[in-house]
Amino acid sequence: MIKKCLICNKNFKTYPCHVKKGWGKFCSVKCYVKRIRDTPSEKLNGWRGGKAEIVCEVCGAKFLRPKYRVKQKARFCSTSCMGKWQTVSGNKRGVNNGRWKGGPQKINCDECGKEFLIKNDEIEKSKNHFCSKNCHKNWQGKNTKGKDCPSWKGGKLIRECVICGKEFKIFPNVAKHGNGKLCSGKCRGIYVISNMKKSGTGIEIKMEHELAKRNIILKKQYPIWQARTVPDFFITPNIFIYCDGDYWHNLPNIKALNENQNYWLNFLGYKVYRFWEHEINKDVSKCVDIIKEIR
Repeated sequence: MIKKCLICNKNFKTYPCHVKKGWGKFCSVKCYVKRIRDTPSEKLNGWRGGKAEIVCEVCGAKFLRPKYRVKQKARFCSTSCMGKWQTVSGNKRGVNNGRWKGGPQKINCDECGKEFLIKNDEIEKSKNHFCSKNCHKNWQGKNTKGKDCPSWKGGKLIRECVICGKEFKIFPNVAKHGNGKLCSGKCRGIYVISNMKKSGTGIEIKMEHELAKRNIILKKQYPIWQARTVPDFFITPNIFIYCDGDYWHNLPNIKALNENQNYWLNFLGYKVYRFWEHEINKDVSKCVDIIKEIR
């Protein structure tokens, strides 16, 4: 829709809905601002009568405020004067305050029994009241444990570990999300290794093929929770075989872990055979020949 600007008389396009609402009279913001500047304040929309002169009730200074603010009790020239009127003169203190609720009351502390002052609105917030933070902490330690706690949900549940069969306690929210099947991080590691899809390393595959050639029945990744270990191969009745990489199993902390595993497996009556990566790659048949029980 084409309209003519009231200031510059320039033709411009506008939407019919804008014209219907009384808009679309100016082609640009500059023309709109010019119209406001040239028009007297009394003729502008939103005119509320201009400003009125008021005398401050505290310092006596004269100041200007819009007339509509006079009806809203504009009595002070600044916030500092209003603060002086509220505090120094006492007009907003105690009973004169619009939010006065009777002042503080004397009550006894629920922990130590000491009498202290407390505001009325704080009394309504809670059932128990204390004279200090220490009394509050002491009361919480005695009365918000176990069944006395408002968020009590029945306590811990007793579960049996999937790996070692040991009984342990867990929170209900842990069991709710399907967790709480394992008692410790070591059992969790054994569970992950024994249930994960693993194709085996190159040396493990070579060892497995050599044992299969000799018609030896074995189990891969057989967990022993008492020793917290998962050997690569288990041959009945009591033989374990490890295929150790040259780099990883030569590290000091891994060496100590391997020795600890060997100790516990020997203590439990198992026989342990460990073969290095370079030994298996050189001649895997010689490595199998070392195992006396399967010659």
